[in-house]
Amino acid sequence: MRSGFGRLWPGFLALALVLFAVPAHALERVVDNAGLLTDRERGNLSRLADAIAAGHGFDLVIITEKNIGNRSLEAHARDFFSYSVGGNRDGAVLLVVAETGAHWLGWSDATGRANRMMTPFARNRLETTTARALGRGNHGGASRAFLQTWERFLRLDARGRSYNFLRRHNLALVAVGWVLALMIGFFIVRLWKHGMTAKEVSARAALEALEALDARRNSG
Repeated sequence: MRSGFGRLWPGFLALALVLFAVPAHALERVVDNAGLLTDRERGNLSRLADAIAAGHGFDLVIITEKNIGNRSLEAHARDFFSYSVGGNRDGAVLLVVAETGAHWLGWSDATGRANRMMTPFARNRLETTTARALGRGNHGGASRAFLQTWERFLRLDARGRSYNFLRRHNLALVAVGWVLALMIGFFIVRLWKHGMTAKEVSARAALEALEALDARRNSG
């Protein structure tokens, strides 16, 4: 005959598994406290952020707030990132404050990857693409640009490369350089020919003057 505990222990085991399997708070990578995103935008952004995290081990978090009081943008964003995904993790965060229109872009560098990817060219690219959409009031577009730009950096990093504007547009820059060189060469040749022509004219005029002077002497 089984004891009462023997009959109950499978239930206790199942409850323990549930409790330990579920984190204290669900992992949220898109938190729209200011209501700047539509439901569809939040869903699409969340799926993209989750896919990037799964594929690259890099957490991208987007936060919108109506206001943050007297707190700095950096402090609020970093604290939220630590609470949302954990402090010792690689990732980046976009914070947008609705009342002031301010935004902040930052990253958490647990392993050195983020700092390695954030070259001056990469920083400028990230800020430009995000700020351009925010300036038009397109918060969904800005959030998508934030995620997709980081995804591009991560793909490059996986191949041992970093974002470099000059490398990315190398062919176009080389073509422009050749065009400029040809134009400069053309103008130099034109100036040289013009200079030679002027010298030839001067020499011919001097010769004609000498011939005229000689003719007068002979006639005299």
